[in-house]
Amino acid sequence: MVFLGIALGVLISVFFILWNNRTVNAEFERDLDEVRNLRSASLTEPVRIPIAMIAQDMLPLFAQLKIDNKVRIDIVGNDASNGHYSHSDNGPMLVEGIRSWLKSGASVRYLIIDSRPSKENNLQSLVTEFPENFKIDYIDPATLPSEKLALVENVADRHPTLLSSDGYFALWLEGKHPRGSKYAYNVDFYSPESLRNPAHKKIFDYYSNLVTEVTCSESSRALVSA
Repeated sequence: MVFLGIALGVLISVFFILWNNRTVNAEFERDLDEVRNLRSASLTEPVRIPIAMIAQDMLPLFAQLKIDNKVRIDIVGNDASNGHYSHSDNGPMLVEGIRSWLKSGASVRYLIIDSRPSKENNLQSLVTEFPENFKIDYIDPATLPSEKLALVENVADRHPTLLSSDGYFALWLEGKHPRGSKYAYNVDFYSPESLRNPAHKKIFDYYSNLVTEVTCSESSRALVSA
């Protein structure tokens, strides 16, 4: 009887775990469907995306934008240096997405915030292929003074991706992106249409200036191919 009771308890626990995962997965798929339905929309307001992936969701949104040789794109991350994201199952999609921007003539910079920089990631092939318009920079937080560290942590926590051209802007801003995870939570996507609003453009300018200031830090150095 004791054994049967324990077995029944285990079965009930497994049932609730599976049911909970099913519910979470259903909500996740519904969120992704909403994001994918936005890809061809003209967005005059920022869009909050509860759960998203940079490769599967940001890249298609940016693919709807005007990408040419006047465009500059800055990407901030803190997983690419140890190969986490670029070696995940989404890594090849990320690399191909960035390659498509580069082929269109855009200048792209990937800013990696990590105390253990490494050249062992899939992004390095782009440095060799597009030496004129693709650059990887990294910042070691351990070497920063406290006032600079606060700036870097602000950028690292939000993983912004900024697109800018002549009067044309877009912003992907993550609320939370756990280290080592391919999922980002509470993402805000600002389309060029939404950034015509001065209040929204102020947010873009804040992160654009922050990325510039962080990159100009003495601890910012370029990673180049071996």
